[in-house]
Amino acid sequence: MNPHPDYGISHANIPDALRLRSVNAHDVDEHADNLSAWEQHYDQLSAGRFSGTLTEFWTPNTQVFFEHTSQAVRQSCKVWKEALWFGIPVHHDGTRVDGREAPDGAILVRPGDADFELVTPDEHRIFGLVVRHEALDNFCQAQGITPDWSNLEHARWIALNTDLRKAAVGLLQHLFSELAQHSVPNPHHAACRDLEHTVMELLLPFVGAAGSCQDVGHDTCASLARRRQVVGQILEYAHQHPDWVPSVPELCERYHLSRRSLQYAFEDVLGTSPAVYLRAMRLNGVRRFLRTGRCTSVQDAATAWGFWNLSQFSVDYRRFFGERPSDTLHQFETLAPAPRYPARRH
Repeated sequence: MNPHPDYGISHANIPDALRLRSVNAHDVDEHADNLSAWEQHYDQLSAGRFSGTLTEFWTPNTQVFFEHTSQAVRQSCKVWKEALWFGIPVHHDGTRVDGREAPDGAILVRPGDADFELVTPDEHRIFGLVVRHEALDNFCQAQGITPDWSNLEHARWIALNTDLRKAAVGLLQHLFSELAQHSVPNPHHAACRDLEHTVMELLLPFVGAAGSCQDVGHDTCASLARRRQVVGQILEYAHQHPDWVPSVPELCERYHLSRRSLQYAFEDVLGTSPAVYLRAMRLNGVRRFLRTGRCTSVQDAATAWGFWNLSQFSVDYRRFFGERPSDTLHQFETLAPAPRYPARRH
């Protein structure tokens, strides 16, 4: 049994089946790269030193992981091809999916090879299950279940009750505990099959409830569609012009919005104000420049992202990331660049 069939992803660095892989990170970019086979980009949104933990295991047709992030984060994500991702929050915490807050009891869902966005709060904990679509379909048919796949693929979450979510969390915590205590030789066909069936059985109530999916993918609400469009335009321009530091009146004038409409758009889509978000985005940009050697001095990195008062910037940076910008630069000057794990798709 090939533990990792070819699903259009790079498996060179994916962990062996049935072996837990656990990694810690103190930077959002490093943490985003730690999840195997996904395309991800993270921005830290809340102030404080970041800490992230990722623990995952694979079976032939599934990827199962637990993720913890200490700070609020905006996550731009894409799951590997021909798969479905189910996100099971450990607690209801106000996570937003593509600009909408998921309700208590919701199981998040997105198809493979489709961009989506999460905005997660401080101390966010979530289990993720990624399953090859064909394998899950075959398993459902064997159980006499015919899910509404079209609805699932367009939804952002499945509306279930809190007890079902808690039961799923409990089972996943038990699975991770068992794997941590009992290493299974690889490949062990029977163990792979049994664990994979356990994971798919856990998903049956979710896929069987496809009629309870919340379809916000088509933006049936015109006001939501407009707000997402406005926020997207502003962020795209801001990324193209990193030293741009707009005032709220300037944003209102440029995008023909009232102050209230601008505020509502950012709060609805990102859960924060435009000024707070754009400042966080620029601070994250400076950190990436310092970490990757795109600038050789703190001043060059800061001015590239529109911070002209260097002393105030240093205070803001330290408050936001829990370290001085010079520490970030020195840390990544003295460490040899490590290979990215895992290899990303291009």
